[in-house]
Amino acid sequence: MIFVFGGIYQGKLDYVKENYEVTQIIDCKNLEPQSFSEGTVLSNFEYFINTMLEKDIDPVKYIKDNINKFKEIIIIGNEIGLGVVPMKKEDRILRDNVGFIYQILSKEAKSVVRVWNGLPMRIK
Repeated sequence: MIFVFGGIYQGKLDYVKENYEVTQIIDCKNLEPQSFSEGTVLSNFEYFINTMLEKDIDPVKYIKDNINKFKEIIIIGNEIGLGVVPMKKEDRILRDNVGFIYQILSKEAKSVVRVWNGLPMRIK
C-alpha cells in the first residue's frame, strides 16, 4: 500500500498519476466497503470512513480486520484534523476516526507521502 495525504486541493492525485502506475481511480464518495485490485487508487478516503460511520460500521475495526484488502493499492486521504475543532459531534467523530485510521494506514504502508502545495514530502 502507498498512502498519500495532505490538504484538500494540494496536488495529491496529480502526484500519484505522475509517480505511480495507475489502472483505476475511484473517488470514495458513497463507496461501499469492498476489495480492490492492484493499481487502484482510492481518492478522498475520508469519505469511505464517513460512509462506514453512517452505516454504523466501526471504521477502525473494519480497517484493522480488512487491511489485506488494501495491500496493493494507493490510498489518497485529505487531512481533516488540523484547524478548528468541529462543533457538531458527528464531525468530531469523523475527524477522530480519520486520524486513527491514517495512523493505521501509515504503519501498514510501504510508502507514506505528504503533499502540500504540490510538493511531495516522503515520510516513510
